[in-house]
Amino acid sequence: MFEVPVNDLPPCIRNVGNDHAAVHCESGECAAIRHARRLPCHRRKLKRRHHLFLQGDPQCHVYYVAMGAIRLYALLENGRRQIVDFKLPGDFILFDHEPKYRFNAQAISATEVRSFPLASFRAAAGDDAAFMLKLYAAVSAELARTRNLMLISGPRNAEGRLAALLLDLADRAPPLEAVTGFVALPMLRSDIADLVGLSHETVSRVFSQFKKTGLIDLRGRSGLKLIDRPALAALADCTVGGWRPETVARAPHLLAH
Repeated sequence: MFEVPVNDLPPCIRNVGNDHAAVHCESGECAAIRHARRLPCHRRKLKRRHHLFLQGDPQCHVYYVAMGAIRLYALLENGRRQIVDFKLPGDFILFDHEPKYRFNAQAISATEVRSFPLASFRAAAGDDAAFMLKLYAAVSAELARTRNLMLISGPRNAEGRLAALLLDLADRAPPLEAVTGFVALPMLRSDIADLVGLSHETVSRVFSQFKKTGLIDLRGRSGLKLIDRPALAALADCTVGGWRPETVARAPHLLAH
């Protein structure tokens, strides 16, 4: 069956949440929020590079990533792309006070989301204090993550930025992956570069350097394993001006790298 790319559809069709029948969703926080007010939940599947919504589309739904990955990005006035976040399984794409989405949401790989009507979310929050607290916790977590991303691309050198990002992704990994130290990287190196403010070549060079020095082990194009997490944490503490004294104390062998 022929399918039109989502980004070629008008907003009234593109930004919808019920491409598929309603599902009985029991996945983590998604289930907890759905059961809090018996909110309608629908499944939506996206192919690679298809958009969930575009910058400027009216906000109609709250989305939960069940499988795959979503890149949130904005197009700047100079035509360049700025990635602001990656949404991975278990993450919500929540609403803000603006009537329209401020970013584009595009599937990095084959992705499945759950959608909740925004109006239902707002009504539930107004009627149920317990649900309001759950929603507040989710929004607070989103804000904390946004601040972390700002710090990642802050006054760090290239190695520090990528080390901080890898640690952040590892902290968000599913329990089994967290235990093994595996970090899924469905995004392209250019995606990572646009997020942390580096060039594609620099990202590739630093990853190769991390592997050569035994900090990580690359697992194909879609993942890696953290081998020396303390050393990566020390690198994440390194600023543009050089090493902090406490960093050298924690991992003196890094000076040899």
